[in-house]
Amino acid sequence: MAQIREILNYTKEIELILESSGVLQMGLTEKIESIRHKYPKKLVKSLRWINHIKNRSMYEKGFEVSDFKAFKVEVRDIILRLHQYTQEESMTNNIITQKINIFTTINNYFFNLLNPKNSIFLK
Repeated sequence: MAQIREILNYTKEIELILESSGVLQMGLTEKIESIRHKYPKKLVKSLRWINHIKNRSMYEKGFEVSDFKAFKVEVRDIILRLHQYTQEESMTNNIITQKINIFTTINNYFFNLLNPKNSIFLK
């Protein structure tokens, strides 16, 4: 029973990380499916494996992970990698947003400069 609780805590942490990066689907399976094209295949495969273990622990009577210590080490590593990718994605999105804002500002400046109503050059 203690294993189930820990496994559920890990999968809940994974779901929260995915939700914080904008994933809105309901279950972990759907969340993983929605990010499969954005993250490395190995990470997605690892997330599916964790979800599989969670499902087995919930629905198969007597199921236990044989080497639970190794499982926990692996899951923590996967969670760290997931954090890294979501942070990199967030940084990339921030950079893109900044560039769009700069472009918009420059575009507005030149539009206003060339607008006959505002331009000192065209009066």
